[in-house]
Amino acid sequence: MLLTVKKVDDGLRLDIFWSKHLPDISRTRIQSWLKRHGEKPARTVKAGEELELHIPPIQATELVPQDLPLDIIYQDDDIIVLNKPAGLVVHPGAGNTDGTLVNALLHHFPGISVGDKERPGIVHRLDKNTSGLMIIARHDLSHQRLSQAFKSREVRKIYRALCVGTFKQNSFELKTGHKRHPTNRKRFTTKYPTDRIAHSHFEVVKNFPPLKKGGQGGFFTELRIEIFTGRTHQIRAQLADIGHPILGDTLYGGPKIKNFDRHALHAEELYFDHPISGKPLHFKVPADFDIS
Repeated sequence: MLLTVKKVDDGLRLDIFWSKHLPDISRTRIQSWLKRHGEKPARTVKAGEELELHIPPIQATELVPQDLPLDIIYQDDDIIVLNKPAGLVVHPGAGNTDGTLVNALLHHFPGISVGDKERPGIVHRLDKNTSGLMIIARHDLSHQRLSQAFKSREVRKIYRALCVGTFKQNSFELKTGHKRHPTNRKRFTTKYPTDRIAHSHFEVVKNFPPLKKGGQGGFFTELRIEIFTGRTHQIRAQLADIGHPILGDTLYGGPKIKNFDRHALHAEELYFDHPISGKPLHFKVPADFDIS
């Protein structure tokens, strides 16, 4: 793919330049394509410069429709809103070739093929062990408009979490750096300099005494969280790095809870405009954390 840098893009990082012109492709994937051909994603581009991005062909996996249950909250000819259970992977990948949300979507909505061929209909993602609301696009126009709405931060996303400890303030904001951890590549961290920012608002809902079971010996807190950016593991990394990891989130130092095989994070509310009609929509599914 060939593009000439316009004056408005002068001085952008190379990876940000390509992300701007390929909004449906993740910045991480673009960075990997650049590095594969000896390019430095962090270098700046200059007006008038001609750039080429080598986009590798998609290595197709066979996406098989599977009759897996879906908790559909809303659907019409343009979108689907569903409540993803904890434990369900969103799309096939390394170590998860089937049994995913995508496999279920192909069964319940035959022919859905918009967006990435390996992730049909997927506009945004939730971690495997995060439950909650997701929006699925049913055709190309919906996918394009929803993708742009997420990129432009026009979608309000509110989460519910249980985390270790208590807080002195009833509400607070975190605006931190966000990058992959230098030694544990499965994690992200806020503790190293980076131009990628994660921005969240936290509100204390309730404080709880120590659990009676599961070996967890301290107070914990229920939080309502609104995120203004959509970084991978954003809430998990931010809370862990201030000493309040999410219950059950062992990757980030959270305590393992008996008979609770997930982390206590739930995408509870979504506010967005319908991609075709423009009608304001609001969906809410309360969290169900059974750790008593």
